[in-house]
Amino acid sequence: MRNLKNYALYLLSKRDYGVKELERKLLLKGYEIEEVEDLLEYYISIGYLNDEKLIERLIFYQISKDKNKKQVEIYLFGKGFDNHLIKSHLEKINFYELEETMVQKQIVKYLESSKPITKEKIINRLLNKGYSYQSIKNHLEKHT
Repeated sequence: MRNLKNYALYLLSKRDYGVKELERKLLLKGYEIEEVEDLLEYYISIGYLNDEKLIERLIFYQISKDKNKKQVEIYLFGKGFDNHLIKSHLEKINFYELEETMVQKQIVKYLESSKPITKEKIINRLLNKGYSYQSIKNHLEKHT
């Protein structure tokens, strides 16, 4: 158990982990599932692990990197967080305003590029990035 604690603390000293992500990492290292679960419960009880706060921080970090709601959701789901927990935190944020700003940045970027790009290509690129068609259409109309 001592080596398990040391390794878990070493991992947590490097960066924050969600409960499932840390569990996966410890199990892959070869530790017994009962020991890992006991240690994780202990870390949760003393506040070393808190998925709620970690999700909030990761959401705002992803938003600062101009990620839209769908991209943030996929990122968090890949980290092993509970889908209901992710959705409840994402519902608290007004992504409509954020999406408008992000779409506007992307449109300006595409319109000011050295190679001419058609409206259809701009729309397709932004749709592939996960932006809503309505936001793209509204902002394209403003810029052209």
